[in-house]
Amino acid sequence: MKILITGADGFIGKALCKYYDKNKIVYERFTGDVTDLETFPKESFDIIIHSAALITHKKTWSEGHLEKVNIGGTENIITAYPNAKIVYISTTDVSKEPLTAYAATKLKAEELVKRNVNNLIIRLPSVFGPNQKQDKLIPRLIRHYYSGEPCVVSSDDIREYAYVEDVAEEIADDSLKQGIITLKGIRIRNFRIKEIIESIYHGNQAPSSSEEEQNFINQLNDCCIEYKKIKKT
Repeated sequence: MKILITGADGFIGKALCKYYDKNKIVYERFTGDVTDLETFPKESFDIIIHSAALITHKKTWSEGHLEKVNIGGTENIITAYPNAKIVYISTTDVSKEPLTAYAATKLKAEELVKRNVNNLIIRLPSVFGPNQKQDKLIPRLIRHYYSGEPCVVSSDDIREYAYVEDVAEEIADDSLKQGIITLKGIRIRNFRIKEIIESIYHGNQAPSSSEEEQNFINQLNDCCIEYKKIKKT
C-alpha cells in the first residue's frame, strides 16, 4: 500500500511520520506545493493523508491565500489522485459558530472530500505537544514561564485538547475507515492550564482531579522538558 503524507513537515505531520517510522510503515512525504499541480509526484497512491494547511496561528495571511491553500490545495490533491483514498485532517472548529476564516476554509474543503464516500475526514480538537511553535495557549504559556515571553490569559474558557502523539496514532489506525471521525480530548479551562504549567515550572507536583487530568499533566511536563534543559544551562 502506497501512502503519501502532505504537511509532513508540520506539527501533526512530523508526529505522524515519526509514528510510521517507529512502526516501520512505508510512506512518502509530499514535498511539492499543494497550490501547484506541476510539483506533485507523478506516481499513484492508495492513501493520501492530507494534513497540509495554512493555519492562522503562525504569521500574517490574507483570506484569499487561506482559500487558495486550504480549499484549492485540497481540490488539487483530489484532482491529481482521483483513485486514491483521501484522509483529510480537519478541525472540530467547523462545527462551531461563528466560523473563523480558517474553519470556513476547512469546512469547504470537507465538502470536496465528501464527494467520494470512501474518503475519511478526521476532525481534531486543539492539538498540543513538545516543540510546538504555533501561537497557541499551551506553547505560549510554556514560553512565558521558561523564556519570559509575554502571555496574558484573560478568559477562563473551556477548550478541548489532544496530545499530538495520540493524534498521530489515531490517524494511522483510522486511515482505512470512511466518513467523519471526531477525535476526543480533555476539556479543561484556560486558568487550570496556566496553573499546571506554572507548577511544572516551579518544580511542584500539580494535584490532579482525575486520571485523565493526571495524564494531561504528564503530557504537559513532557512539553516542558526541552525548556527545562535550556533553563539549567
